[in-house]
Amino acid sequence: MSRLNWATAVATFGGLGLAIWMLGRTGLAQTFGVLSNIGFGGFTLFILSYLTVLLALGAAWSTARRRPHDHFPVFVWARAVREAANDLLPFSQIGGLVLGLRTLTVAGVPPVQAYAATIIDLTTEIASQLLLVLIGVGVAIHFVVEARAYADLRITIWVGVALLGLLTASVLFLRTPMLRFATKMADRLVPAASAVIDDVRGELARFEANRFAIVPSFFWNLIAWLLSVFCVWLALRLLGHPIDPLRALALEALISVIRSSAFLIPGAIGAQEAGYVVLAGVFGMDPQAALALSLLKRARDFTIGVPSLLIWQFGLFGSAERRAQRL
Repeated sequence: MSRLNWATAVATFGGLGLAIWMLGRTGLAQTFGVLSNIGFGGFTLFILSYLTVLLALGAAWSTARRRPHDHFPVFVWARAVREAANDLLPFSQIGGLVLGLRTLTVAGVPPVQAYAATIIDLTTEIASQLLLVLIGVGVAIHFVVEARAYADLRITIWVGVALLGLLTASVLFLRTPMLRFATKMADRLVPAASAVIDDVRGELARFEANRFAIVPSFFWNLIAWLLSVFCVWLALRLLGHPIDPLRALALEALISVIRSSAFLIPGAIGAQEAGYVVLAGVFGMDPQAALALSLLKRARDFTIGVPSLLIWQFGLFGSAERRAQRL
């Protein structure tokens, strides 16, 4: 077993241990008592709300190319598979990219287009996440300052967040730096792209020839983030512990940072739970409600992710079988 595999195994068991410890400390019976409030109908509604996130993510990926309307359903399905791998498999981020790309190419999307669209999508997803995190941090600080009666600092906080947000958005209109960043990502992150890297660079250059071509992908990714915030807001209402939309936005933004930091752990298990419990007090939530929200998201990921991966597996097996019969 390689050092990376050992590190992943240790991180995974550490995360599981942390999740179990959090359940014990917060109160197992109380947490599941809150979780039981949602009921079957509420859970179904929560699942359906998340499907809108997948549609927006698929649109962001599809519009990151010159023919955004071709293969749109395939991009939505590939994104569902990619998210399932991110949530359930080891080496989640890389594994999700591999499965998503393979889904696209098996479905008939030319590999060069698939690689280039993935690079653009990753770039705009990072930019939109950064913008959301900046706003979320500003909101969190605002509530902390408000709770401690430092009202004079609130204007300074929001001005700073606005300036950082404008700086982030302005990156989208700087074509040369964005293209350079995207090609560096192609060299380092996109599996199997090295063999066709010149073609990928050419595809990126043709896409980038339109100054505003990257904007739709950015906004669809931003919409996906905002829809995920809506899902959190809805889930807490269904659990009987509602919070206002601004608090939901700040909470989801900070949790996304925690999940990104715990990339070695499949689904950031343990880290996500600890993050929700630690942040609960900042946003006026009970620890039991925060932990119930995390477990509810786990149940959603499992409910959608496992069937997606099984369908993907059998679908690829069927495709390989059909290709073998034609030979």
